[in-house]
Amino acid sequence: MLKKRFKLITVIVILLFFYCCVKTKTYISPNEDLRIRTLKKVIVKLKDGDELKLSNVYFKENKLIGFTKGKERKEIDFSLIESVRTEKTNYTYAVLLGGVFIITAALIYGASTAPAPPPSEWE
Repeated sequence: MLKKRFKLITVIVILLFFYCCVKTKTYISPNEDLRIRTLKKVIVKLKDGDELKLSNVYFKENKLIGFTKGKERKEIDFSLIESVRTEKTNYTYAVLLGGVFIITAALIYGASTAPAPPPSEWE
């Protein structure tokens, strides 16, 4: 029973590590308007705790303007914004880390199931 719990905890830790390595969150200053314009999607966190996912974002005066998933136009005043970020999924890391985990698991399994070496002639 203890081995099953250990295996379950190990798998959960590996999956969490894997998820953290694949998702990259980048926070952007509202002053970086050129960088925000080049992004396809941004996530805006408001001071009241709400989060909006906007696309086609641009600035006009002191407002951030973009479109929600339902193509609804949103205008958000800078004073209401707590943070602006983008999330990027990097599948290259996922493939590399997955390969490393598979090779490591195969080596550990092979080492744990290998037969004992023959007795030495010197003993």
